[in-house]
Amino acid sequence: MNFIDVVFFTKLCETDFEWAVKSLAISETEAMEMLSSVQSFVGGQLFNEKTNPSSKNLTEKGKIFLPAAKKMVSDLLANISNTSNEANQNIIKVKADILGGKNVVLSAINDLERGTEKPKMDIEMFTYEDNENLKTSDMHVIFHSMEKADNILFEKRWSLRVDQGLYASKEYLQESGNIPTKPEDLFQHAILGIGDTFDRDIYSYTNWHLSGKYMNIRLNPSMMINSKSVLIAAISAHLGIGPLVEYKNILTNKELVKVLSDIKGPPVIIDFAVRKNINEKYLEHINSLEQKMLNKIDEMGLEVIY
Repeated sequence: MNFIDVVFFTKLCETDFEWAVKSLAISETEAMEMLSSVQSFVGGQLFNEKTNPSSKNLTEKGKIFLPAAKKMVSDLLANISNTSNEANQNIIKVKADILGGKNVVLSAINDLERGTEKPKMDIEMFTYEDNENLKTSDMHVIFHSMEKADNILFEKRWSLRVDQGLYASKEYLQESGNIPTKPEDLFQHAILGIGDTFDRDIYSYTNWHLSGKYMNIRLNPSMMINSKSVLIAAISAHLGIGPLVEYKNILTNKELVKVLSDIKGPPVIIDFAVRKNINEKYLEHINSLEQKMLNKIDEMGLEVIY
């Protein structure tokens, strides 16, 4: 199941089959395949009537899954980056890693907006995966691995290290009746991955649990989700086991349980770098943003490397 299948299910529950099909510009055949994919994931029928599916005739499985599906879709919409007019010269452009970097930058921007030092410039945030044509050279600040950036244009100030592990909700593990004690036990569980489509190479650092490199097995995902924040929502909604970056909110979340605690994914190194020879009018606001980011990182209990 892909995330677009979940989007179709929520739209179907909002109105009717015909409107949901038109809103996504898909064929009825594609729509039925999407619905079948979601039903395969939840393990049963979502609607009592196959000919006229709607929120009025949801099965018990459908009623249970709908709140989780809505939460995942709303979380995704809340985290979509702004794409203002690039001709505006009063914009600081920040490109962040989709893992730990995105939430740190968004939280820091929110703090700046609420504070007395509200910047006179807008701050636009893009994730590295937002647009293949969006070049790093267009940015003023990058917050992802310098391996993906032009070292000639940017000067690194510090790095953030984030570890990764496998997590599930307590309720999911209780309902499954099978708490994994070895990697092979994962074959009996719903495994969540990140990305629009399943590709071990493209998303190797986020889908490390699927590759076989960090465990002696290769896993196929039950569901693919194209946003890290939505992945957290899916795990919290008891939909399966998935990889999360380990920061304070995750480690202290009483509803989430680390699965196979001796299994760790590759550490994520996120570099904070600023364009060299940048205009002074940008630098003042970038420094304010950087301090807010460092404050947020400290609150999250993460390690900064200078």
